[in-house]
Amino acid sequence: KGLTEEEALLRRQVYGTNILTPPVQYHWSLRFMAGCLSGFGFLLLWSAALCFSSWLAFDESHDYTNLILFLLLLFIIALQGIVNFYQESKTGQALVSIRQMMPGTAEVLRDGVHKSVSTAELTVGDIVFMKVGQKVPADCRLLSVCNFQVDKSQLTGENEPVLCSDAHSDVNYMQSRNIVFFGSVVIDGSATAMVVEVGNHTVMGKIALLTGRTSRQRTLLQKDIMQFQRMILALAIVTSALAFIAWFSWLHLNHPKFLSAKDLLLALIGLTVALVPDGLPIAITVTLALMARKMARINVLVKSLPAVETLGAVSIIACDKTGTLTLNQMRVANVCCGEDIMDAPTSKSRSDDPRMSTLLQAAALCNSVTRETERVNIEATDAAVYDYVNDIRSVVDIRQAHPLIGFCPFQMPNKFKVSVHEIDATHRVLYMTGAPEIILDHCSFSLSANGQQIPLTNERRDWWTLQRQIPLAKKGERVIGFAQAMLPPQSNFQIDQFQMPSDGLTFIGLLSLMDPPRSAVSSAIQICRTAGIKVVMITGDHPATAEAIATACGIITMPIDPIPSAELLGHTPAQHRAVIVNGPHISAFNGRGWDWVFGHEEIVFARTSPDQKLQIVQEGQKRGHVVAVTGDGVNDAPALKQADVGVAMGSGHAVSKDAAHLVLLDDNFASLVHGIEMGRLVFDNLKKVVLFLLPAGTFAELLPLLAHVFLGTPLPLSPFLMIIVCMCTDILPSMALIYQQVESPLMLRPPRNERLLDKRMLFFAYLYLGLLEASSAFVAFLWYLSDQGISPGEVFFAYEHWDAAHLGISQWELDNILNTGQSLYFLTLVIVQFGALLALRTRYTPTLSHNPFSIEAAKRNVHMVAYAVLSGLAAVLVICLPVFNDSFGTRWVPVKYLAPGFGFGGFIFFSDELRKYWSLKFPNSLISGAGW
Repeated sequence: KGLTEEEALLRRQVYGTNILTPPVQYHWSLRFMAGCLSGFGFLLLWSAALCFSSWLAFDESHDYTNLILFLLLLFIIALQGIVNFYQESKTGQALVSIRQMMPGTAEVLRDGVHKSVSTAELTVGDIVFMKVGQKVPADCRLLSVCNFQVDKSQLTGENEPVLCSDAHSDVNYMQSRNIVFFGSVVIDGSATAMVVEVGNHTVMGKIALLTGRTSRQRTLLQKDIMQFQRMILALAIVTSALAFIAWFSWLHLNHPKFLSAKDLLLALIGLTVALVPDGLPIAITVTLALMARKMARINVLVKSLPAVETLGAVSIIACDKTGTLTLNQMRVANVCCGEDIMDAPTSKSRSDDPRMSTLLQAAALCNSVTRETERVNIEATDAAVYDYVNDIRSVVDIRQAHPLIGFCPFQMPNKFKVSVHEIDATHRVLYMTGAPEIILDHCSFSLSANGQQIPLTNERRDWWTLQRQIPLAKKGERVIGFAQAMLPPQSNFQIDQFQMPSDGLTFIGLLSLMDPPRSAVSSAIQICRTAGIKVVMITGDHPATAEAIATACGIITMPIDPIPSAELLGHTPAQHRAVIVNGPHISAFNGRGWDWVFGHEEIVFARTSPDQKLQIVQEGQKRGHVVAVTGDGVNDAPALKQADVGVAMGSGHAVSKDAAHLVLLDDNFASLVHGIEMGRLVFDNLKKVVLFLLPAGTFAELLPLLAHVFLGTPLPLSPFLMIIVCMCTDILPSMALIYQQVESPLMLRPPRNERLLDKRMLFFAYLYLGLLEASSAFVAFLWYLSDQGISPGEVFFAYEHWDAAHLGISQWELDNILNTGQSLYFLTLVIVQFGALLALRTRYTPTLSHNPFSIEAAKRNVHMVAYAVLSGLAAVLVICLPVFNDSFGTRWVPVKYLAPGFGFGGFIFFSDELRKYWSLKFPNSLISGAGW
């Protein structure tokens, strides 16, 4: 009768409803704000608030510079928020996709009546009915079945449908044929079942909860940005504190008319804003987006932009076997029906051999493929065998001559399948195929060279196993055996999958099948090895098969260490550089055990479960590795989300794609390796972009403010021109560095262990380039003022004496001189940055060896000239156009005063060229170490 409605209600209160707990969903506005404040967002927002406050509260001269800067900063923040919101909406779909897999209604027995209810109302103990095309509404134990097959691929990753039974078949809950799982699709037949788990307690629910609990790891780029923000905040606090102390203890006492409290506050705001690299977020976003477009051309779809840079730092690739390393296309590799092992092409020429003819007939008839076009949900082995036989003889003709009477599909507990066919009106034949050791156990006879039945002795049985099956299996091939039995005339024998004949069959021969490695896999793995990247294979296959495939792909090349006992694990040094870890061993590992495993250079994990895959990723990360993981099933989602770079297969499940950072559209491991190479290139180029932007965009703008506050000078660079440097003339040339070609083979170096913004780079950016660029601009500024009758002594420590009356000129003349000097400081910065652009385009290689104007595409960078011209044109327009002259006080400058810009720019370029030449000749010298 099933449960009563009252019992069902009570049980729902105990076990909960049959739904997956949805993830916490924040309002879109909150998620958008979170995206705005990520990366440099907090610093930019703080700077924008300061600019707006200074304009609103203190600006009495109708100067809109701070307002313009406020609006530009808001635009950058909003742009960053839009990009991050889009990425977040994409990567947050994993649990939504899982819920979409769940069925909506179920047929249930309640109060003795068949009813259709919502799956949410199901509870433990309900009796449910399932048929072809439906989804399993909860985790259930089967009570009765009729040719019931389900697709568990979303959980197991295996494509073959599973034939279920109502009998317990395995102590492993996941492997038993009488258990079906929430969300699995019914492929064939019908069944009655009892619900045993609902909602979050189902296997699918546990995966959903695990996916939800697995936090998205910050990428290396995000960590670097966080570190840089902390440094900027510290500098802002220290600089502001020093400025306030200097003002409070000295300036307002000795020079009370120079800086009022209001002027000090405006100066402190300017100092803080100058420290923030306003153009850097745009440059980083554009760099990553352009590289993502290039990666899409090699079938690597980028879902998370920061993962582009992280990909270049990967030190471990934990990859699946099927479909990633292999083609996922089974084919017959070898045939054995006598003394010899024949490869598939050779065997086709011997189809007239009596034993070969019998083997072909058995392979054609005991096969699940019914027509050549019906390949959906057909076991890959059967499809490969069908194709092999059909190339030699017409399978359709063979089947028409021997009509099917009964068929028993393959069952994992028995490891064979059986079909019975009619020979003529009075004779029938039974064919059996499956695991060779099982088939041989059922056989008492074999075939002679002329096709006659002869006794199968124990010696011959061992020969088939030791001399034929095992050698083929060690090559990584799946071996299947074939046998036949003539049934008595008019036999009433009924096929029963659990009561097959125990002996008396005639052994026919063997077929071995191979899922061949992808053609480019071996070379790609060798590239990884050269690049210092460990390729770790994770598979559910038997260790022997895993070893064979790993060896064929080039993952295993060394002798293999045995797993020590639990007592010795971690204390036994690795004798060799390869190890194969069986899934059951993983539960016994402690920290030292994992240290021992990851101490090997070549690692294979066999017979692993989804939670073990997640554990493998976590243990690798604990040991400082940057881990990339491939996956294609729902069960891979937690590991994909945990990984530093999760890589889903294009043919995989939507849940795995949603949880991943990248998607391999062609499922090809070689494409991932190409992606890593491009990730290394993007890091190199991103480092150049950042190094180009920091000196002029922050340091050369900060020094004029510090000189104004501490040394009493007029401002050498106006706030408006600071904005132009950050948002225009610096950004444009930096875009050229994005397109910089590889200067040395990227995959010949180990994974990087340097940060994007490390101490050497900051030293080079601020204390070398920054000082040189600021010095060149100061020289040009002071030179011009000196020629206008204002000596450096009257500029420095002027304080309140910087006025027209004290200098003996009119206020209009003083304003015009200062505006021209500020424009000169700005234009000198633009020019000297061209020298930095030429210097920074390569890190180690001299320009003559890597000419940007070369006819070789591998060296050429045509974008450099275009963006440099655009930057120069923008600078000239800003100082020439009347609209800028009238509104922001820009002025045209005499050409001769640009000489310091060209001189210092040339010095930056040639000094860095000397460093590169010296580093090539003396790589361990002090000068070599002084680079970035």
